[in-house]
Amino acid sequence: MFFIKKKAIFFISALYLSFCFPFFCFNSALAAEGSSGAGGASLPNFLGEGATFPTLLERIVDFLLTLAGPFAVIMVLWAAFLYITSSGNANRISQAHKVILWTVVGVGVLVLSKGLISLIVDILGGN
Repeated sequence: MFFIKKKAIFFISALYLSFCFPFFCFNSALAAEGSSGAGGASLPNFLGEGATFPTLLERIVDFLLTLAGPFAVIMVLWAAFLYITSSGNANRISQAHKVILWTVVGVGVLVLSKGLISLIVDILGGN
């Protein structure tokens, strides 16, 4: 029991450091370049000139869609593995069906979110 908690704490700490450490380094590197003001740093607009909030949302959804394809394939393969190794066990078959169902639901939500962003931008009169 103690080993599992220790492993979980290590994993959470590593995850936190892997996400937060680059931001601290990037911020200190920008501040070291020198900027006018009270220790502030200016960040370039990584979305490009004239980028808007809908553009940001579209890029996030596009990124998630590129990750969703391989992830969905892996999850369907995992469900197939569960189904094949179930040996008639009703719980394992049910678990395999749930994995497939929620994989399809997740990909469907991502695909619909792409269209939903466009719909909301058109309704609100954006570009």
